[in-house]
Amino acid sequence: MKRFPPIIIVLLALGGCRQQNAVSTDPAQNRYFSAYDSIYRQWGKVSPDTTSQQLAVYLREFPENDEAQAMAGYLKYKQGNYPKALEHWQNAISLHPEKAIYYSGKGSVFGAANQADSAEKYLLRALSLGDSSGLTLANTAMAYLKKGDKQKCQAYAVRALARDSSAVVLSELSYLFGQVQQAQNSRMLFKKASEMGLKDTSAFAKVLAGELKPEDYYRTNY
Repeated sequence: MKRFPPIIIVLLALGGCRQQNAVSTDPAQNRYFSAYDSIYRQWGKVSPDTTSQQLAVYLREFPENDEAQAMAGYLKYKQGNYPKALEHWQNAISLHPEKAIYYSGKGSVFGAANQADSAEKYLLRALSLGDSSGLTLANTAMAYLKKGDKQKCQAYAVRALARDSSAVVLSELSYLFGQVQQAQNSRMLFKKASEMGLKDTSAFAKVLAGELKPEDYYRTNY
């Protein structure tokens, strides 16, 4: 299952929650599943633009597929088209309002767009619906950092660290701890993330040095 971006987004992952094919005598219903399954299976094997175009065509016929809407939201985020990404995430939420990962995805896009109040709203909603992933907790910590609330930022960062030790989450926590004057923890987490295969460590070093925005690093690399 593919993951949605860290600061974002992205956060998200679609494969594990993909809808199951159903046996039906209705050609339209069978196409609903088979066409989306084909797009999903080609994801990563063809260019992101191709996947995005395929989804646009599919969603014109089947706008009721919440997972396809979420996937389109992730791809628009990757393209830096935050308004369109938010639109797709909202479509997914409207279709499946109890799915926590959709709120996390939308909140993460708001975070990348530096709309901290909206990011906080949707990320907290994701957490209230049961999304306790380290990535969502780290993104919530980032939202509080952007709001200037370092106490809540640190509290959520500590929770994220207890939940997830992946390279991408550790790198985000490295940045966050550095911003709340915990330089030793920041260095330790960056070292650990690097050892675990963090993408483009030289670019992330620029994030820690204040030379590159974290949201730009994550959108490019994850």
